[in-house]
Amino acid sequence: MIVHSTDLKTNLGKYLNLVATEDIVILKSGKPVAKMIPCDDWSRAYVLREGTPDYNYDGQYMSYDAFMKMNEKSEARYEYIDGQVYYLASPNFTHQRILGNLYIVMYTFFKGKPCQPFLSPFDVTLKRSVSLFNVVQPDLLVVCDQDNRNEKDYYLGTPALVVEIISPETSKKDLIKKLDLYMSTGVEEYWVINPEEKLVIIYTFLYKEITSLRTFNPGMMASSVKFPDLNFEINQLFD
Repeated sequence: MIVHSTDLKTNLGKYLNLVATEDIVILKSGKPVAKMIPCDDWSRAYVLREGTPDYNYDGQYMSYDAFMKMNEKSEARYEYIDGQVYYLASPNFTHQRILGNLYIVMYTFFKGKPCQPFLSPFDVTLKRSVSLFNVVQPDLLVVCDQDNRNEKDYYLGTPALVVEIISPETSKKDLIKKLDLYMSTGVEEYWVINPEEKLVIIYTFLYKEITSLRTFNPGMMASSVKFPDLNFEINQLFD
């Protein structure tokens, strides 16, 4: 349920009853700023918030400034997409094996070249507009504007290529929200790796539109559009 903050103030008692059956997102000036959720065990909730710095904010809506303050203090990993916080769980064995195999391919190809591959955790800030900030951690990214960093040495640019290794838990976010985000913010190529089906999907973007979509299966040779000489056998990732 979505309600405006003024309505919440006027009818607080009503929404305190309704929150027992559904979460309530609170809007202020048309933007989500908070989320009411049911609390079945008050004492446990108090301990989590007061005693645990890494309280799980997964699914909550907050401002960009609030997210940055929370993220700086937390030892957990989060992403921030269109005002919503997403908790990043620890990757499993297969995920890391595929990522390691891919990094070897990328490192070998880009060695001595102007662009360079990086592994997560690596915060990337992407702007839909001058006031709409998003923070993501792709599994792997290729950076060609390495000098675009702030005084604390944090990257401020837009990767040329990003890679996400999906799972049943992240597929919806990676294939819908992140696809749209990367397409809309200047990323030129997006690779989606599906470990269960052992396939690689490569999207190419131009002017905020998908210009090509190619799927590669085991036994095939995958190739990049952005970097034409970057190609490898799909089996290299999954063996």
